[in-house]
Amino acid sequence: MEVKQIPINNEDLQRFNSDCYTFKEHPLSMLEPYHQVFPSLYMDHHKSFQEAEVYEDDVWICTFPKSGTRWMQEIVSCLRNGLDFEKAKSSPLGLRVPFFDFSAVSYNAEKILKGYGSSCKTGAELVNHTLRPRTIKTHLSYEMLPPKIHEKGTKMINVIRNPRDVCVSFLNHHVLTQNYTGDLQTIAEIMLQDVGPISAPFFTHILSYWNQRENPNLLIVHYEEMQKDITGLYKIYI
Repeated sequence: MEVKQIPINNEDLQRFNSDCYTFKEHPLSMLEPYHQVFPSLYMDHHKSFQEAEVYEDDVWICTFPKSGTRWMQEIVSCLRNGLDFEKAKSSPLGLRVPFFDFSAVSYNAEKILKGYGSSCKTGAELVNHTLRPRTIKTHLSYEMLPPKIHEKGTKMINVIRNPRDVCVSFLNHHVLTQNYTGDLQTIAEIMLQDVGPISAPFFTHILSYWNQRENPNLLIVHYEEMQKDITGLYKIYI
């Protein structure tokens, strides 16, 4: 299948790109036929994503950004390591639960990984060097996942969050990580127009997993349910 990255002609998105450190040089564009928004960095990694090795004992945390991903990463990581909180504190979350598509959304991923103490150059490479059983983070939509996930019956967890809260969280995230100088209204506009931020359109991404909700290897969790009853998640069989 041929994948193309198509420029998006939208004034609000252009303003958003110009207000973000990374996207000034690597503007957001539309990936077709996936119909997902990613920086121009993505195409350098598409082949390695599709050819990635996957194991039956992997757990992939698959979310739209700013939906409670880190929270779920910590929960699953601790559950899979006997609730050893001291061990968890001794290692960065980015090493315990590597971000598979990190290098497709951040041009300085290698620098950040080095800060974690890793010699890997990309998120996908770090995943390959992570000891089993692996817990892996991704913001790819269901159709963009490595095919071997489906071939091997690997477990996936998808977290869904109210898009209004996602929008506000995007603002805080980009201010901290992208030196974002824009406002919340701009982020709201590009979300409403389905042209941004990363992994947009929101509902296209959400529905890619929701339409697979009968898949026995996919668990869908709502962020708001986690807030109400976090202990209920301990019943998850990983």
